[in-house]
Amino acid sequence: MEKRVSKRHTMKYRFLKDKIWVYLGTFTLPVLILGLISLAGIYVGEQGKVKEKLETSLNLAVDYADSFYAHLDAFQMYLGSGQRVDQFYKVFQSDKVDYDSVNALRYLSAYMISLENSGTDIDSIYFYQDNKSKRVITSEKPLVIADNMSDQEWIETLLSMKKTKHMRK
Repeated sequence: MEKRVSKRHTMKYRFLKDKIWVYLGTFTLPVLILGLISLAGIYVGEQGKVKEKLETSLNLAVDYADSFYAHLDAFQMYLGSGQRVDQFYKVFQSDKVDYDSVNALRYLSAYMISLENSGTDIDSIYFYQDNKSKRVITSEKPLVIADNMSDQEWIETLLSMKKTKHMRK
């Protein structure tokens, strides 16, 4: 038995077949183009936002570094006097500390506290010169032994740098 396809069904199929590119061209292609344009616009907009955030982050990092170096320069200026350095050397190297060295320690500790309080990015300041007893001047206490401090990472890093000769004496 032969199956008969209606003339009407065949005409619809032929019409659809003939007009498919017209339908695709008038509907699908514009939607695809608008979609691509929209995606490109979103990409450009987001890329601008990312660049803006990156610039802000870089500016914050530069400001942080500038602040750090300004504090470091001020601290180096404070220590610039040869007499002060000699007093601190005595504190670190000898078992006995004279009156002038104790006063120098007090002034240095007070200066370190003021530096710590002047910026929110500084938690504590340590002043260390290589010595047998591992004495450290901190912004919290005038003179402590490094082994008794809760923060041990910095001394380990410092000593490892000394071993690899990254630091000058």
